[in-house]
Amino acid sequence: MSTSIENDIKPVQQETVATSDVKPITAPQPITAPITGTEQHSSGSQHGEHHKEHHSHSGEHHKEHHSHSGEHHKEHHSGEHHHKEHHSHSSVREVKEYKIGANEVNHHYIYNKHPTDQFTEDVFRFEQTEIPRDPSTENEIMVRLTYIAVDPFIRNRMSEKRDFIQPFKLNEVLEGEATAEIIKSNNSKYPVGQSIVGYLTWTRYQIINIKNLPVNLIPHDIHPSYFLSIFGMPGLTAYFGVTEYAKLKPQHNVLVSGACGSVGLFVAQIMRITGCNKMIGLDSNDDKAKQSLLFGYNECHNTSSSQDLHQLLKTSFPDGIDVYWDNVGGPLLDIVIEHMRPHGRIIMCGTKSDCHTSQDEHSGITKFDRIIAKSLTIQGLFYYEFSERFSKAYKKLLHWYHDGKIKTKETTLEGFQHVPTAFISLMKGETLGKTIVHVEPAQVA
Repeated sequence: MSTSIENDIKPVQQETVATSDVKPITAPQPITAPITGTEQHSSGSQHGEHHKEHHSHSGEHHKEHHSHSGEHHKEHHSGEHHHKEHHSHSSVREVKEYKIGANEVNHHYIYNKHPTDQFTEDVFRFEQTEIPRDPSTENEIMVRLTYIAVDPFIRNRMSEKRDFIQPFKLNEVLEGEATAEIIKSNNSKYPVGQSIVGYLTWTRYQIINIKNLPVNLIPHDIHPSYFLSIFGMPGLTAYFGVTEYAKLKPQHNVLVSGACGSVGLFVAQIMRITGCNKMIGLDSNDDKAKQSLLFGYNECHNTSSSQDLHQLLKTSFPDGIDVYWDNVGGPLLDIVIEHMRPHGRIIMCGTKSDCHTSQDEHSGITKFDRIIAKSLTIQGLFYYEFSERFSKAYKKLLHWYHDGKIKTKETTLEGFQHVPTAFISLMKGETLGKTIVHVEPAQVA
């Protein structure tokens, strides 16, 4: 049982600065977001028991809250992509009661068809649905969806085979990590205007029963989307992978694939904080490779070019690779194994390359002889195994954030109707950092 520390949070100023437009990036690249500094609550909704098996947040929460500057990217979709960069200082948000207009309509996303190798928008079906009735008990709250996390993990659930979490079912409402604003409530612990984060259906307005579905309150001085990035799954995954599994020494040579993804950018920053001196990234295009240098990498290379990867790794790591953080999997892993130093460590965090293949076509390791000969350690990483220690991680991430040692990067698409576009852009490697959809407040019939 933890306690809310809203009163301990120091407000800071917020400003939004628009900079020059960033051209859209073209070329291919790799949930739950826990809470920081607030009370943890269990809650529930009408969409299935599998929420609980994978997304049940636990752990005591910290009593300090700091924030520093962060960076946001927004993509606006009106004919073509327009990217704007936003530098955001966290601030206390003015809380206003939200009223649903008489002519407003509700929408949700249905899982329409299983994807093929080429992911298409018709995998999703955007439908109008009824606005739910008002909450009838103190265990129910009505929320308005505000931000949706777009993750490669969603693609994993679009398989007919059950993995470590139940797959999506055709013609049912999709779900994932998201933030929402409470708009109607009979429970003083969940006041109107409060933002929450949890595993929610992709439905603009929905009722949550706070006895079965885990949601957490978001402090008013932190932007809600940050709980899908730096203080969510990406930040926690990077934190525990680096601090628990990498076993870094200053002289180690580190390679990170998917370097500019939601996890990869935090991996570089946390490795730099913990004393690593040489980190080289791999990603899918030159623009992202350039931007990765702002997040701690010494170099970053475009793997989609025609260059010989064996020669690239031999040139970049003449003495071999000590630690490989793999966000991609696939054939690249076999190539990297050839360049690992004896007793090197491989952290398996993602298999982005398999998102474009069927379940039966997933590629695997073939260089077992090299793994044995080099005495390599290959470690799978699933951040939720560390759920009892989330509190410690939150405090560390907040401290580094406050000190300006770590920053977040988000590509945000405006408009609920652009979820399919966001997901396809992610799969093509066109987004930098965490990919998020901002759900606009009102839709009028």
